[in-house]
Amino acid sequence: MGFALWQDNKVQLKILLKIDSSDVEARMDNLFEDSHGKLWISAANGVYTYHKKVLEYLGEANKLFAIRAVDICETPNGEIWVATRGGGVIVKKGEEVIQITEEKGLAGNMCRSLFSDSNAVWVGTNKGLSKITHNPSGKYDIENYYEKNGLLTNEVNNIIKHNNKLWLAHNNGISIFNPANIKSNTYPPPIYILQTFVNDSLCSDQELKNLSYDKNYLTINYIGLSLKMQVILSINIKFWVLILIGYIPPIQQ
Repeated sequence: MGFALWQDNKVQLKILLKIDSSDVEARMDNLFEDSHGKLWISAANGVYTYHKKVLEYLGEANKLFAIRAVDICETPNGEIWVATRGGGVIVKKGEEVIQITEEKGLAGNMCRSLFSDSNAVWVGTNKGLSKITHNPSGKYDIENYYEKNGLLTNEVNNIIKHNNKLWLAHNNGISIFNPANIKSNTYPPPIYILQTFVNDSLCSDQELKNLSYDKNYLTINYIGLSLKMQVILSINIKFWVLILIGYIPPIQQ
């Protein structure tokens, strides 16, 4: 087991390293060479690096790098991004290592591919496509795209860019789109109040203008029309409006 370099479009391969099975305990899925000439190896048992003839397993020092890795890329500012199967995305910023998961807004934790595109990193997952960008505070903003937004399917296996368009490989075909044409929807959905209940009894608008102290449990039913989500949002609010009259009942499960 090992890896080699195909150089200058020549058929002859330059063998860089032959690895004994005891050195790497799992198969290698992908290779990436960063801007400093260091090789990053995606393996079933995590991430390895190979630099100046030294092979290093990063999973020993940081357990995040022991998660199965499937793809690696580098951003223009030198960050190393690792796509994992089950652990979301791992980002190495110098000595700092952070993890981006579904809990933080990623489309899915089962990642398949990465593509670094100027100020954004595109992440293909089994649940959709994520676009991750830096915001002015130094944190990350995440926008997700799914089948309902125009993708062929939610499962994105590979990402490349050609003629300013992103090409996404799915299990059953290809999606093609121009990222420059994606516009963020900053318009809040209109809200329509349907019913208001006081102490579980339907209440008119006129009655709401003058409530006695013992009428202190309000429920508001409303809908919001979100054109971006293509669904009707229906939410039942039972406590926030009570701040106006100085009483907040306990949240009932």
